[in-house]
Amino acid sequence: MILSYYTKKRITDIVINIIMLAFLAITLLPIFWMVYSSLKDSTDIAIGKVGMRRAATDVLFLKRQDGQLLALSANGGVGLYRSDDLSEIKRQTYKTSVASFLVEANDIWIASANKGLIRVSRENIQNSRRFDLPIWGVDVNKVAATYIKREGNNILVSLEYKSFDGVLVFDTENSKFMKLIKGSKKHYFPNAAVITGKQVAGIDNEVLCQSGEQGIVYLGTRGGWIYKYDTASQKVLLRSKVPDGHLL
Repeated sequence: MILSYYTKKRITDIVINIIMLAFLAITLLPIFWMVYSSLKDSTDIAIGKVGMRRAATDVLFLKRQDGQLLALSANGGVGLYRSDDLSEIKRQTYKTSVASFLVEANDIWIASANKGLIRVSRENIQNSRRFDLPIWGVDVNKVAATYIKREGNNILVSLEYKSFDGVLVFDTENSKFMKLIKGSKKHYFPNAAVITGKQVAGIDNEVLCQSGEQGIVYLGTRGGWIYKYDTASQKVLLRSKVPDGHLL
């Protein structure tokens, strides 16, 4: 088959363009890697986790009441489950990082590194209000934990971050942060950075919280699992997993 001059030239141009694009991709690869690495947590890169990762869904709080189970997870997940079969009733996720919770009669308070302080209505978990933390220069990817507690009319919030040792005071009556008490984290949060997980017979994951003490209890673990557990027989009756966390 005889090809015309113009056909040969088009084929030659296509081949040359493909080769040039391949060399361009190889040349730009280090630049793409540097940009991608700047968006990743340095710890993940050090241990070889170079792909996209999801927010942790560790179950940090469980409370059984009126046939329902309130479950709170580290990614800001607020879920209600039926206590008999652990089926999900409703759920709202606030996409937080390293969240901590304060559960009260009418509200759930969420302290987080990336979304600040969130007030969630227990009557309607989709109803919330967010308050930014009045601090600057904090890399939210490097905050290891958050802490929250109530003292009088105030909500106290602190962070596990480098040399940060202050406590932010939020006035619940005026709905705003009032001040930062420097050097007071150890005073208000003496158990800061203390790991409180435990191992339970028959459950592989570390247990972080539970509802109930004897008989049929509910356990929340790392990895986002909720277990219905019989303490007498030390057997798992049911288990359910919270949805995967959001992409980071």
